[in-house]
Amino acid sequence: MLHRIAKVRPGQTVLVHGASGGVGTVLTQLARLRDVRVLGTASAAKHDTVRAMGATPIDYRTEDVPARVAKLAPDGVDAVFDHLGGPAVIDSWQMLDPAGRSSRTE
Repeated sequence: MLHRIAKVRPGQTVLVHGASGGVGTVLTQLARLRDVRVLGTASAAKHDTVRAMGATPIDYRTEDVPARVAKLAPDGVDAVFDHLGGPAVIDSWQMLDPAGRSSRTE
């Protein structure tokens, strides 16, 4: 999904929802191995785990995720990996840069 669907390249920035979960952890680790900057949503209790993988944590419970992403990636992210669905999909699309991609992970 990271390479074949989103075609993420070194130097790009991605958003991984649930970065400390099973799929999110794998996506984060694979992205970091390719020198991709990762912004990862997780609860505050999991922020150390996200940081340990080399990603920037965003607390989805207490932070305005789109606003935080806009501060960290003003031009938008290159890809969003979203397993949440529902209303979060709209936010995910809006956080993409004009050439960005959104990949559902369900």
